[in-house]
Amino acid sequence: MKGLFAQQLDRVRANIIRMGETVNRQIDYATIALTESSAYLKRTIHDHDRTVDNYDEIIDRQVELIFAMTRPAAAELRLLMSALKVNNELERIGNRINDIAERMPSLHHHANLIRRIGLIRMAAMAQQMVKDAIKSFAGNDPELAHTVRRDIDTIDESGRKILQHLVEGMKTDPTTIEPASHAIVLVRHLERVADHAANIAEDVIFLNGGEIVARTGADRMSLSSAFPRAGDAEAFQFIPQRLFSHS
Repeated sequence: MKGLFAQQLDRVRANIIRMGETVNRQIDYATIALTESSAYLKRTIHDHDRTVDNYDEIIDRQVELIFAMTRPAAAELRLLMSALKVNNELERIGNRINDIAERMPSLHHHANLIRRIGLIRMAAMAQQMVKDAIKSFAGNDPELAHTVRRDIDTIDESGRKILQHLVEGMKTDPTTIEPASHAIVLVRHLERVADHAANIAEDVIFLNGGEIVARTGADRMSLSSAFPRAGDAEAFQFIPQRLFSHS
């Protein structure tokens, strides 16, 4: 028979998995909304985000209860701290998807641009990373977690190509400036979704005794590699800064 700590931890893990499933449904709706923006989709994404927030609060309370009822040893403490971190990463993914939903009305008439630049494919890759990260946590699978961590390079490359394409388009065709600027923010949100998935994977690797080489700025693709730097006034002059007010 399982002890009290194991029983309580199982409940926490079950809620994290349910939270992850809700996040994945949220991403499903957001992916559809990339080309089929509607009030229903936006409302549904917001509803899922509230559910994710509720799970976040429930899991926090569950972990607090475990601390109050038991005296976790070092190994058990690592499990609890990992659960809290995964919970936090999923909540932040939900927030990013909610931000995408807020941005979509501005791209309502630009579905062809979204398809052409490959943003839907990038969203699908980010979602697969989230699914695999949750699966690696649920199954305590460090090999799958390593796969998630490697997939970040593919996301980076996809984002870099999209950003370069958008920036070149804005330079040659001023009519694309507004939709392209919104699309750039969506790329940034998807990059962060992938980052959070990779963070979950790193926790799984760490829990299984693996060492994590920190991802530094040199390892990660940033907007500056394909997009003008904030201090580059000449490159930035054609982009209205109000378009970034939601980011």
